[in-house]
Amino acid sequence: MLAVIAASAILGLLGFDPAGGLFAAAALVVGARIRHVLLFGAIVLVLSAAYIIVLAITVGQQIAGFDWSVLLTGNWWRAAAELLLAAIAVGIGWYRLRHRLSAQTPPRTGGIRVGPLALAGVVYSTLSFTDPTFAATIVLAGRHANLAETFVAGLVWSAVSQLLLSILMVAMCFGVHRPAVEVLQRLWARVRVRIHALTTLALLVVALFLVVDTGWFVATGRFLIHR
Repeated sequence: MLAVIAASAILGLLGFDPAGGLFAAAALVVGARIRHVLLFGAIVLVLSAAYIIVLAITVGQQIAGFDWSVLLTGNWWRAAAELLLAAIAVGIGWYRLRHRLSAQTPPRTGGIRVGPLALAGVVYSTLSFTDPTFAATIVLAGRHANLAETFVAGLVWSAVSQLLLSILMVAMCFGVHRPAVEVLQRLWARVRVRIHALTTLALLVVALFLVVDTGWFVATGRFLIHR
């Protein structure tokens, strides 16, 4: 059991991803309710672990030789995904342009609603499939007939790879996150108008690049950025 815990923890550190914790912290800063952010975190941690447990039990050994990089290779699937992302970015950017903030615009109350947060948790946890250490943990857990070790491997990898999110969730449970959030909220009140404008511009620039990249692929069969 200790060997499985140690190996899962090492793989979790190698696959460390701070994005979940940063997203949760940003949600708190813009006024999301603590229980809603906790729900986001729980979905990310539990669902990521559940993927590992289920796959380890069912196909753990069979995927040992699977080339996980094929999920990221450039092809028509990537082109379709880029077009979809471009459409989403344009839609969000257009909405933000029509609802421009000013210094007199009062901050929104209530922050991000629970539905979008829950959906973000599901989508974000599913991105684990693109992480090679996720696949390695499935293979590791699949080698053990002991169901308890399989559960431990999934839970440890999920908690360690999302260490920032895990720490933030513990801090929220004990209420020790509030001073830092209050400081960030005061800073956000000062810069939110500029950030709103910059992020809107960034969304439109990203959308333009994705469209050009897809068009280049259609014309030449190659993407501008190769992987």
